[in-house]
Amino acid sequence: MLLPTEPTKATNDPARLKILLYGKAKVGKSTWAAGAPKTLFLATEPGLGAIECYQVPIGNWTDLREAFVLLKSGGHGFETVVIDTIGNAYRMAREAAIAEYNAAHRGVP
Repeated sequence: MLLPTEPTKATNDPARLKILLYGKAKVGKSTWAAGAPKTLFLATEPGLGAIECYQVPIGNWTDLREAFVLLKSGGHGFETVVIDTIGNAYRMAREAAIAEYNAAHRGVP
């Protein structure tokens, strides 16, 4: 590992930014995200029925990891990926880690 010798340049290019959108249910977060260029939803819950979009149903951490591998491999044409919802993705990751490491879980629900 090398320590940096220059600061990282800031970007104003929206295509290079990561966005976490937070708000109450049904205020239009997914509808807003669907307006981004070439969007793919990784849907960890049902609820996109009112939006015409590309979506992959995600039922567990294995599904989500498989989607990440496919996206990383390229050649798909998607420019924006939306995890809807990140809270469910976090729960899936936590449950998979607890199961894999046979861990006892205390604390965050």
